[in-house]
Amino acid sequence: MSGKNVPFQDLFVTMTKVAKDAVPIGGLVLIPPKNEHQLLFVLGGTAKVQVDHKHSQPILAADTHFIIKPGQSLQITNQGSHLLDISIIACEVVQLSRADHKLSAASVKTFAYFQYETVSHTPRSLRAMVQKLQEPSTFIDMQKLLENQFLFQKLIYLLMDSHASQTDADPRHAVESTIEYLKLHYDEAITIEDLAGIAQLSRRWYTTLFKEITGENPSDYLIRLRIDKAKELLTMSKESLYAIARKVGFEDEHYFSRRFKQKVGVSPRFYLHNRRILGTTVTHPELMYLLGTIPIAAFSPDQEFPSYLLEAFKQVPKLNNSHHFDPEYFKPFKPDVILAAEWKDYENYDALSRIAPTFLLPSHNDWRDELTDVGEILDKKKQAHRFIRWYDDKRDEVREQLKLLTNNETVAYARMTQEGLIVFGNQSSRGKILYTELGLIPPEKSLLHIDGKILSVEQLAGLGADHIILQIGEQADSSREALLQQPGWRKLMTSPTSRIYTVGHREWYNFSFSPLSTGFAMQHMLQMFERGVVR
Repeated sequence: MSGKNVPFQDLFVTMTKVAKDAVPIGGLVLIPPKNEHQLLFVLGGTAKVQVDHKHSQPILAADTHFIIKPGQSLQITNQGSHLLDISIIACEVVQLSRADHKLSAASVKTFAYFQYETVSHTPRSLRAMVQKLQEPSTFIDMQKLLENQFLFQKLIYLLMDSHASQTDADPRHAVESTIEYLKLHYDEAITIEDLAGIAQLSRRWYTTLFKEITGENPSDYLIRLRIDKAKELLTMSKESLYAIARKVGFEDEHYFSRRFKQKVGVSPRFYLHNRRILGTTVTHPELMYLLGTIPIAAFSPDQEFPSYLLEAFKQVPKLNNSHHFDPEYFKPFKPDVILAAEWKDYENYDALSRIAPTFLLPSHNDWRDELTDVGEILDKKKQAHRFIRWYDDKRDEVREQLKLLTNNETVAYARMTQEGLIVFGNQSSRGKILYTELGLIPPEKSLLHIDGKILSVEQLAGLGADHIILQIGEQADSSREALLQQPGWRKLMTSPTSRIYTVGHREWYNFSFSPLSTGFAMQHMLQMFERGVVR
């Protein structure tokens, strides 16, 4: 056996933990994500496996196994009519450093095996080895631990050998293995001859198959991988062009810049300052606009953008504001960066990241923190802080004007929705703006301690508020008509003590969540209170 074909000489696998389980009929086992590979062996029964909550659910029969990659979660269901007997072996795949940064052919095959994403057959001759590894041992039983490590190494070698015998008949599998290798080793010095040698094919035949599979020749494919990673680093890090060029496999910054412009059409610096950015919420476009960035497409709470965005966004495509959307919906827009919200996009993060580098923004109780986060991503943090200071000064001016206009009279804020009238207290984001930041007085003390509460018309009237701001919610036309016909509503409208101010849905939708909408609402309140009652 030649030295380059010796297994585990520069890439080896170490077993870290073994677990077994007997799952009853119809039973369910959840395997949380780990930072290492895991091998799931089905020794008896039939299992349905769901990876990362995806729709596709492979079936594992007895004497099959499945490789769980780092970061993947698994849901295993006993689909058979017998007890499901499974074994899970956790292991680390460790690469030793070499001066030429290249892996031997044998080690590339090891790497390729651990990238395999389908159900594999487990030869019955290896079943006893898996069961042997399940036998309990202790940390003080060093001989047993060493024997298990040697046995595990042998198991991995035989599994790879079995896998290779199943795939070697089709040279496409060998080429696909090198493609998976390139995806993680794009930064290394590797030639087409190296790749063809790993696949044990001639250079000409290897290049032909590679282009059939990817649509590109190996050199162009590798350059694209490197440029795509460079775009990600330009977006996600603040490293110099020289450092980024080195990280993605270019020795020379100027050569990197030339190849980048050839592939992308603009220089790396121009790309950095003119990225195509898309946000997944209705607030992201407003925050971006405040910082001088126009999104390539934007969600809107209504058929049109709010009036304060109409002129600036007249060329911006409007996205369908659905709470249940497929991340693939964004792909045709070809974004360079995606701003996503943790509260709604956590489970879609991987899918979004496959479209473009994605920032998962944490949830905040104050739009100022979210604007600061967006400013950090867009490299406009100073502008964000400058706007916050300007806004706070304007808010203080409005606060003083409202104090004079309301003269210690009480104000209630309600939103008409299909569920009913929701009144917001001081614990809600809207209530904090009204009663804390603007100093307005709520109609009764109990409302200081609620978030949002559904009230009937009679209960709203019973609050005795001097001023009632009523926002008409989305798709609430039928609810509004039904409300207007109620005797309690007519009584409230003719009340000599309460003044009703009706405000629209479009501009007030992001009230308290976006400074643009909140600023619009503050000016609107000044105008309404100056004019008096609006019924």
